[in-house]
Amino acid sequence: MKKIVVLLMVVGLVAGSIATAEAGKKKKKKPARVERVAESKYEAPAIGAPSAVGVCFRPTNSCGDIATGAGEVWVRIDIKDASGTATAFTFGQDTDPNTPGTETIFGDFCGTTGDDLVQIQEGLPLVVFPWAFGDVLCPGAFGTQGTITATLSNLP
Repeated sequence: MKKIVVLLMVVGLVAGSIATAEAGKKKKKKPARVERVAESKYEAPAIGAPSAVGVCFRPTNSCGDIATGAGEVWVRIDIKDASGTATAFTFGQDTDPNTPGTETIFGDFCGTTGDDLVQIQEGLPLVVFPWAFGDVLCPGAFGTQGTITATLSNLP
């Protein structure tokens, strides 16, 4: 009788350890990557260059405003200019448009932000300045008119 009880206990322990190991192997689902492409056309560039002070003109959309939505916290920006050159640009977000000095600038770029996505604040519009002239960062660049393409996503 003792042998049967011991045998049943051993079988129970082995079965329990196998069930626990199987439960530990279950993988958690990763969140799905959601991507959206938004475009903004500009009829004239912002006057200036990345390393200098400049100005954009709202009537010609030379600021390239692009709305962001909920969950959109990563962006890649590409600019195609009618000049055929890689256009110098700067982009950022304004956390409070009514208060000066609340802008976050993500940097100066030449034609694209590249393969790496830039982390942004969700829900705030992007302000993109396609510059009329390049500089050391983007030599030979010349902005005229074109399209700003933003690929927005929830994951990098």
